[in-house]
Amino acid sequence: MADKYEALSYCGISCAGCGSFPCDTLNGFYHDGNPQHRRALEAMEEIIRIGADAWLENIASNTSDL
Repeated sequence: MADKYEALSYCGISCAGCGSFPCDTLNGFYHDGNPQHRRALEAMEEIIRIGADAWLENIASNTSDL
């Protein structure tokens, strides 16, 4: 089973803890015009603000955010 934080990382480290967030690669992804990619940026910004555990709890309690 994959670690619950595996999807929160890119290039082997957690984006939420990266001093280069958002990197050029992810910045291009987040701003490519796809609304789901923009939501991914908003989710990562929330993870940075409240922490991964709290974010996961929020998502689990409100499946409309998925």
